[in-house]
Amino acid sequence: IGAVALGVALMFLGACASMKAAEGVRISSPAELAGHWVGTVDPGRWGPATPFQMTITPDGSLTALWDSNTARGTIMVRDGRGTFQMHPVMHEGTVRLLEDGGKPQLIFDDTFQRFQARVVRQK
Repeated sequence: IGAVALGVALMFLGACASMKAAEGVRISSPAELAGHWVGTVDPGRWGPATPFQMTITPDGSLTALWDSNTARGTIMVRDGRGTFQMHPVMHEGTVRLLEDGGKPQLIFDDTFQRFQARVVRQK
């Protein structure tokens, strides 16, 4: 019984750790995300790996470029969670900050339509 309980406890802890990684780490302010980010967006004109780049300023303003689109918008942070809005190509949803081996990664998920951008910070 002890080995079974230990196994269940380890599975539970592993699930909690992977869930925390999937949810992302706490974001303190938009300034924490400031910089130039590069990655891919899905869907894009060229498939799931369409090049995508974004610049975020310390006040949370953003400019994103992909395909022939240029969008401007904002990132807001509340209670450690990020959200975004972009226009004229209207997208809005969540922003997650992940630490992938010490390298920050952002994931933008649209709430209302199929759109996911994954980017890493450039030096």
